[in-house]
Amino acid sequence: MGVAFFHRLWHGPGIVYSPDSDVASYLIGAKAVFQRALWEEGSYALWNSAVNCGTPAHANPAAMYAFPTHWLYWFLSIERATNLAFLLSALAAGLGMYALAGRLCRQRVSAFVCGAGWMLCHRFLNMVHAGWYAGITFYALAPWFFWSLDRLFEKPGGRRAAGLAVVVWLCLTQAFIQLFYYAALGALVFSALRLKDKPRRERLSALAFAFTALLAGSLLAAPNLLPALEFVALSTRQNHDYAFFIRHAPTTADLATFLDPLKAAGPETWENNFYFGLWLYPLCLLAGFRRGRGVAALAAACLILPALCFDTPVLRLVYAALPGFGLFRLHARLLVFEQLLLLLLAGAGVDCLIEIRLAPALAALLGLLPLLDHAASLMPRTKAISEIFPEQPFYAALRRGRTAAIGRTAIPYGAAGYLGIDMANGYEPLNLAYFEDYFAVLKYGDPRKAGRAPVVWTDLEMVAKPELLRALDIENIVANVDLPLGRLGYRRIGKFEDIPVFSFYKGIVRVPVEVWEDPHPLGPAYFAVSVEPLAGEAASLAALASASDAREARVMELDRPPRRGLPGGVVGLVRRESNSYDYELSGRGENFLILSQIWYPGWTAAVDGRPTRLYRVNHALLGCFVPSGRHSLRLEMTSPRLKQGLVLAGLGLLALALLCLPS
Repeated sequence: MGVAFFHRLWHGPGIVYSPDSDVASYLIGAKAVFQRALWEEGSYALWNSAVNCGTPAHANPAAMYAFPTHWLYWFLSIERATNLAFLLSALAAGLGMYALAGRLCRQRVSAFVCGAGWMLCHRFLNMVHAGWYAGITFYALAPWFFWSLDRLFEKPGGRRAAGLAVVVWLCLTQAFIQLFYYAALGALVFSALRLKDKPRRERLSALAFAFTALLAGSLLAAPNLLPALEFVALSTRQNHDYAFFIRHAPTTADLATFLDPLKAAGPETWENNFYFGLWLYPLCLLAGFRRGRGVAALAAACLILPALCFDTPVLRLVYAALPGFGLFRLHARLLVFEQLLLLLLAGAGVDCLIEIRLAPALAALLGLLPLLDHAASLMPRTKAISEIFPEQPFYAALRRGRTAAIGRTAIPYGAAGYLGIDMANGYEPLNLAYFEDYFAVLKYGDPRKAGRAPVVWTDLEMVAKPELLRALDIENIVANVDLPLGRLGYRRIGKFEDIPVFSFYKGIVRVPVEVWEDPHPLGPAYFAVSVEPLAGEAASLAALASASDAREARVMELDRPPRRGLPGGVVGLVRRESNSYDYELSGRGENFLILSQIWYPGWTAAVDGRPTRLYRVNHALLGCFVPSGRHSLRLEMTSPRLKQGLVLAGLGLLALALLCLPS
C-alpha cells in the first residue's frame, strides 16, 4: 500500500514539494552543504558557512547527518535521496505500527488496519506535505520504540535489550527530540502498567535490561548527541519561558478540526489539529463498549492527551514540575501520540468486529479507509529543484563573498547552501545566542533590543550600525524592501524586476530585487587598531553597541596587556573549504587579527603551521595575535565533541555485542 500510494517518491523526477515544505525552506540547503563538502573536497561537513555567517553543520540536530536515511546522501542526488528518505520513513511507520499492534491486538487483520491507518492517516500525510523530515523520522520510530519495550518486558533478555538499544540509538540520532521526550514520558507509564503484575524479581530484571539498553543506545548516539548538546547549550533555545512555551497553543476554536481537518486556522494545518480520522471513532467506541476494563488505560490516555494541549492550571503545573517539558514549543505535538493510541483502540474495535463474526477479509478492507480520508488531496507531489530555485543573473556575483538579505523573498535563506551563497541570514531551528545578540545590535544599535527568546528567522529589517555589517564581511545586500542603503555607504549595482523566488507558504512568487555592494569592505579578516579586555557577556554586548570602529578588538578572556595604536598590515583570504580557511598576512609589527568568522568551540588556528590561541572578539567573532612579518594562517573547524562521541560509540558497540551473546 505504501509503495503504491507514495509512488511519486520512487518513480519520476523532482523532489517532494509543497509551498509549505521544510524541504524547500531548509533541507535542500543543509544537504547541499554536506554533499559539496563530501563530493568536492572529500571532507565531512562540520561547519555550514551558508547560514548566519556560519553555524555548526553536523552538530545541528535538524541536519540529521548521522541518521541512517541521511546515508543515502553519500551517493545519491538530493532529489533521489530525499524522496527515498520520505518513502522509507512511511514504510517503516506502517510496518512498525503493524508490529506493535500485532502484540496488543488479538487478530493480525486488526494489526494490518492499525499499520495502514498509521502510515496513511491525515496527520502523517500532512507532515509529508509540510516536508517535516525531522518529524516523520520519529513518527516512523514511535511504534518501534514501544514494540521493542513491550517485547523486552514480555521476556527480559540480552538480545531483546539489544533490539531496544538500537531503537534508542535511532531515536537519539533523529532530530525531533521533542517527540522522543514525549514518548519517553509515555514509556514510563507504559512500563508501570506492563510490569505491575509481574513478580518482583522479573520486574527488576526487566528494568535492569531496559536501563542497559538505554545506556547502550545513548553511547551509540554519542557522536551525534554530544555535538548537538554543545550547540543547544550555546543557542537561543536556552532563553525560554512560559510565554514562549504556550505561544500558538490550541484554543477551543481548534476543536472544530476534530471533525474537519481543514478547519485549522493559519497555514500550518498540521499543528493544533485534532483530526484523527472519522473512520476511527466508531471502532474506538465499539472497543470501549465491548472490552470495557480491557481498554480502560488506553481510553483514559486518549482523554488526557488532548486536555494537556490547552492552557490550563494542570498544564502550568506540568510545565513547572516536569524537568525538560518547558524546553519545547508547540506542545500540541502530543497529538501525534493521541493518533497512535486511538489507532490501537480502533484495532481492538476491529478485534470485536471479527469476534461478532465479521469475516476477516471484510475487516481487512477497513485498512483502505485512510485512503478515502483526504488522502487524494495529500498525495505527495514533486518538483525539480531547478524550478524551485532557478538560477538568477546576480547569483554569480554573490558567490564571491558574503551576502545579507533584506526581505525573506530576496534570497530564500534556507536555500543558500544549495545556491552556493554565504548568507548573513538564516532559517534555522537552532541559532547561536551570541550571534543573534550581535545581529540585534547591528539592527537596532541597542543591546536592550537583543532577543531573549528562541528564534528561527534571522531577519534584517533595518541597519543601525553598518560597521557591524562590514565586520561580518558583508560585501552585498540583496533587498526587495525599500531601505535607504545609499545613506549607509552602499552602492546599488543592479535592479531586477519580476524575479521568481520561493516564498515559504506561498510557493513560487515574482518579486523585484535590488543588489547593493559595499565599496569599502573590511574583508574576510582585518587587523585591529586596539585590543581591550572584557569580562562577561553583558559587558561584551554593551561594548559592541558603544564601539565606533569595528576594528576595535574587545576580547573576552584576554591573557595579555591591552594594546592601542597597533601597526596593522595587509591580509587576504587565499583558499577556503567547508571546514577551513587559509590566509596570507603581512604585518609591520605584532598585530591582532580579527576574523569575520563566528566564534564556536572547535575552531583552531595555526600561524606557519604552529598552533596559536584563538579569542572570542567583539561578542561573536574570532581573533588571534600574529607576529610581525609575512605569515600564513590556517583556520580550521574541528569537533572535539564528535571525536569524544566516536570513542563512546565504540563502547556502545561493545555493550551491544555483549548483549547479543547467548545467555
